[in-house]
Amino acid sequence: MSYRAVVGSALLAALVAVVLTGCTAPEPKPTETPAAVQPSPEPSVDPALAAESEPVDTGSIDGAEGEAVFYDDALVGYVVTYGDIISAIEQRFGVDRLASLNGVAPETIGPGDRLLLRRGAKVPDSSGCIERSGLGFLYGNGDDGHRVFWIGPELVDRGSRDTADGTVARDSAGRIMSYTVADGDGEIAIGDRFCLEPQSFMEYSGLEWVLQPGDVLVLAVDPADLFVAKQ
Repeated sequence: MSYRAVVGSALLAALVAVVLTGCTAPEPKPTETPAAVQPSPEPSVDPALAAESEPVDTGSIDGAEGEAVFYDDALVGYVVTYGDIISAIEQRFGVDRLASLNGVAPETIGPGDRLLLRRGAKVPDSSGCIERSGLGFLYGNGDDGHRVFWIGPELVDRGSRDTADGTVARDSAGRIMSYTVADGDGEIAIGDRFCLEPQSFMEYSGLEWVLQPGDVLVLAVDPADLFVAKQ
């Protein structure tokens, strides 16, 4: 074969190789599998968020035979009686997590306990008082004695009742100032009438148990008594 023929064959082979290379399909790139979308976690229920259902009294049942408590015409609480259990009380009123709401262990409830049935409700005590006023004492600040003040809600006369049938005195602005004991009156009933702690008005009035007819209970702090010197 001549030199020209050899060179021609080499060029032809090179040209064929270039053409074949251009026609070869590129290797496909590996595709990435998208990561699976994780569902958002369900919000956890705070155990403290208890008894959010609207309570409805369906009537006494075994294990929940106590008394429903109303305030401002709303069902707000329950008074535990003998044999009551938390699960039955929840069933009766259609609520749950009562133990958590009231900050008690289910097995510790007992007769006379007053349970909230709804968050933020106010449950009156057995006399109907939501909160009681009483005397407060402030010590310190370099004073050789203590200051006296009433704490709690403003006094309201809830009306005459058995063993609290005395006379109420008011100032010109209508503020309750004192109470004169009637025959048969008792300290506890007087406290219930005004939602006051009996020990407070007995102490401030300088009286001893048992009260006598004609005794005067001082129910407003005199400005002159705001500071009591140390004895």
